[in-house]
Amino acid sequence: MNYLELLPWDIQADIFLRLDPADRASLRQACRHMRQLMDDPTFWRHQMVRLSSIRRFREPLWRLIRQRNIRHVEVHPTAKDLSQDAASHRHNLVWNDLQWDELAENIPLLETITTPLKCDKNKGLPEGMRSLEHLEVLNVHSILYADDRLFCDISQLSSLRKLSVEILCVDVIVERTDALRQLARLPNLEELSLSFRRYVLLPMSKLALQHLLYHLPKLRRFALRKCSFRFPDISGMFIAPPVLEDSPPMPERDPNVRSNFAQLTVEEGASGESEKPERISRLNLEELDLSGTLHHVLNEEAIAALQSLQIFRLQTHGIDELLESFLTSCLTKWANLRELDLRNATAPAEVFQHVPLSLRIIHLNLTEIEFGLSIEALLKLSERCGTTLTDLHLYGCTNLNKIGNLPDWFPNLHRLSLHGDLELITRDILCRLSEMEFLQELDVRECKVQPGKDVWQILASLMGPKTRIVIESEPQT
Repeated sequence: MNYLELLPWDIQADIFLRLDPADRASLRQACRHMRQLMDDPTFWRHQMVRLSSIRRFREPLWRLIRQRNIRHVEVHPTAKDLSQDAASHRHNLVWNDLQWDELAENIPLLETITTPLKCDKNKGLPEGMRSLEHLEVLNVHSILYADDRLFCDISQLSSLRKLSVEILCVDVIVERTDALRQLARLPNLEELSLSFRRYVLLPMSKLALQHLLYHLPKLRRFALRKCSFRFPDISGMFIAPPVLEDSPPMPERDPNVRSNFAQLTVEEGASGESEKPERISRLNLEELDLSGTLHHVLNEEAIAALQSLQIFRLQTHGIDELLESFLTSCLTKWANLRELDLRNATAPAEVFQHVPLSLRIIHLNLTEIEFGLSIEALLKLSERCGTTLTDLHLYGCTNLNKIGNLPDWFPNLHRLSLHGDLELITRDILCRLSEMEFLQELDVRECKVQPGKDVWQILASLMGPKTRIVIESEPQT
């Protein structure tokens, strides 16, 4: 192994490429040098690279980047960086403006960026990032402070299709100036994820979010995570505003910021106001994530406005008493729902008799449900869509001795994941899972069995190569 580490990077990469995934994982576990080089450019895949810093990059390395046609960059501190800076905040590890200028100069065709970000007062995105005309996906996170300039800068990136923003502290000017409304200038936005932690948002933010939802015609996926509002009912956000809405004017653009916003030509009959986003009559959302945000159930009008949903994720806070009626109403009206994520919600068993026949994937939390009721929940789910369900993810299935009935209740599963302590479950019961004829993946990474039990190896031999059993987390390639 020591001799392997002495080989040139390109030769190591060639050897690495010839290994199957299992051998790669084994090599990483046995070879510390390989683990350290996982993020080295010679191991990049799919035009994507993870970088911690580019301060020492020289022309040969930039030439290698251009040869590999890199289009996606993730900025992530290495384990060494984190250990050296353990006492400081993560934002101290973010790139400075000079690094972003250098990256944009060398990779002007970047399409995706994932990075922590540091925004000072009256300072949003770095100039280098704003100059990327082909940027389609932007994920900025761990932002300790942000004012309206951040949203003004983001609104200049007219080619954006996916946007994710995580802010830990929001300046009050963001709400008083309707800064969020500027995101409506992104005509191609299909996916929007917002997270405002440790801050109570004012009612004006709800109006701004309502404006966004009804002025982004291509928006299909919306996530509002870990947000708190002064008035917790956010139903109005999803209800169509009045047709004669006298909405505040869009904030004017900063003349000092270069705009990439696509302008219509004069021949097409464009006017100076063509930049104003067009209002849609109804929502066309396909995916909604309200994890950590929904502190009050949505009313019937809001539920009806979301009838196009196909994926719904929920984490409840203080609405358990109303959860049954709320979920019943949702499941009754959302006829196209195909994925339901309740891993962080305690749903009563009666709810599952209303799941739509279109449901294919479900994440179910059994932790807080009494033992008998957890079985009842699975039975009702089986009666409703047992033969059509393809993915079942069970959380808190501690000592669920009816786990051996899953092949009978859900015979056509493709993926099954189990989370919990199964030390009291016999090997014979667990081996009944091998009767799932169509199972492609069994995820038991978060599953505890009796010490020394070889049940997963036995299951693997019973199921054969058609089923992949995931026992330990595998490092990313």
